[in-house]
Amino acid sequence: MITELIDLGMTRFLDSTYNPSQWLIDWANGGEPTSAGEHINEESAMRIPAVRAAVNVQAETMQVLPVNIYRREKSGRKTLVDDHPVLTLLNRQPNRETTAPRWWYSSQRNASGFGNAFSIIQRTGRGDPYALWQRSSKPDRTKLVRNPKSGKLEFRCRDNSGQEEDPVALEDMLHIAYNSDNALAGQSPISQLKEAIGGNKAAERYANELFRNGTAVQGHYTVPGTLTEPAYDRLKKSMESYAEHGNRHKRPLLEEGTLFQQSTIDANSTQMIEARNFMIAEVARIWRINPYLLYVQAYGGKAGPELFREFMQLTMLPWCISWKGEIDVRLLKPPFECEFDLKKFMEGDPNAQAAWYRTMFSIGYYSLNEIRREQGENEITDSDGKADPNADEHFIPRNMVPLSKATDKDWVLGKSGGDGVTESPGAVAPGDGVTPGEPGEPQAHGPGSLSSNEAVAAAEAVVADTLKRMERIEANEAIRAAKDPRTFLTRLDAFYVKHAETLREALERPVRTVVLLRDGPSSGGAATDVEIDETINEHVGGKREALLAASECPAAKLPERVAAVVEAWGK
Repeated sequence: MITELIDLGMTRFLDSTYNPSQWLIDWANGGEPTSAGEHINEESAMRIPAVRAAVNVQAETMQVLPVNIYRREKSGRKTLVDDHPVLTLLNRQPNRETTAPRWWYSSQRNASGFGNAFSIIQRTGRGDPYALWQRSSKPDRTKLVRNPKSGKLEFRCRDNSGQEEDPVALEDMLHIAYNSDNALAGQSPISQLKEAIGGNKAAERYANELFRNGTAVQGHYTVPGTLTEPAYDRLKKSMESYAEHGNRHKRPLLEEGTLFQQSTIDANSTQMIEARNFMIAEVARIWRINPYLLYVQAYGGKAGPELFREFMQLTMLPWCISWKGEIDVRLLKPPFECEFDLKKFMEGDPNAQAAWYRTMFSIGYYSLNEIRREQGENEITDSDGKADPNADEHFIPRNMVPLSKATDKDWVLGKSGGDGVTESPGAVAPGDGVTPGEPGEPQAHGPGSLSSNEAVAAAEAVVADTLKRMERIEANEAIRAAKDPRTFLTRLDAFYVKHAETLREALERPVRTVVLLRDGPSSGGAATDVEIDETINEHVGGKREALLAASECPAAKLPERVAAVVEAWGK
């Protein structure tokens, strides 16, 4: 490889069409110069802190993302598989020389920086993958070409010494192509946007020279007379040397009575800090990363879960989709497919997460064990240490019915309890405990129906649950009102006036059901109204009394006292 480069360099040196100084710079540093005077290629760009941070934050995130493999059933359901051999390659050890985190990091770093990531797939005689060997992503090391004889695409690779290896078939290379315009080969974002990156490097170099030489000299020169040609040329050459890299900001030595009137411009006047921050924002824009993640707080936004979810959705999710597509085709066979587990990385704050699980559990979406598994906890077990089947049950509120039943006249009127089971008003209640239905003749209990006492107890439990939910509304309002002790009592009175109507609306159906089940079909609407009023007065009276007692304290202590009362309600 070195011999080839030297031969190429000598050829260009002997060819008069090349500028010797320019080709030597290109050969040594790599890349052509930008308008800022900086030479940029993938390797030199990675020495710029902003570029390195932008690439590393993607690579480091990818190396910690869990990869799961599922079996896609004919019904469309996915079943998690934990013993597939490809899981070992992706999550533990892709080959005998490295570990999965290292492989993921370097692969994603190559994809983000060079635009391509290559890994040769080593297969068994049956065609199953058993090792992944990463290849260099430099354009002169690994290329995708079309074989002129067969017409098929294949990869041509060179080893570290520059020797060409055997071609690799398209299906035997795990290839991630970024920024591709033909859906086959990726393109380096660094090479395409080197002007913006070169400006970043130039700003960094300018700052370093300014700090090294201690000043920024600008101004104009005056001479007492006319300079001779030799003196003019010498002075001009001297001034030009001070404009070169490394000599900027130094003080020149003048002759023949030349006077220099200088003005010193500090970093704030030249907006050097703002310019450098803008250049970092340009780098962040290339990889679609919030500048805040590159520690540029001037362009910040919110830090924390919201910012990280934005990064995962806008930056990492497209990468995960690219990796998934390649892994599914090259490493897996139907009905197996992979999926990156992003749930842990897209969660909100703990309170929002708890509210989410509580809601999903209450509508029967999750069971207790499913929630624990998502949180990485062991399943609930019984006294024998075995998985408790009760923890896999899904629950729904008692005061809810299927839509199909709610529109079924016979079901609402209690004439049929579903599945042809005849029920009396004491069995699951007419209207399934939600709609009381019309008074009718008591009917015999069918198989599996509830007794009257059990039905009353179930309906009273619904009333208690309704009051508990209303209690949370009251607790939140009390805590907010306690923030201003001067208006606490006034605000409390106004709240409970409106809240009484809310309670009445929420309690009407469950209380009506209790009255019907307890007193029979002969009970009228007046009895229900009395029961609701008594329930509301008892509930509101107890809560108001506790809050009024808490208010008999110094103003500074009121929030603490109210919080203690509210906490006691939840126990």
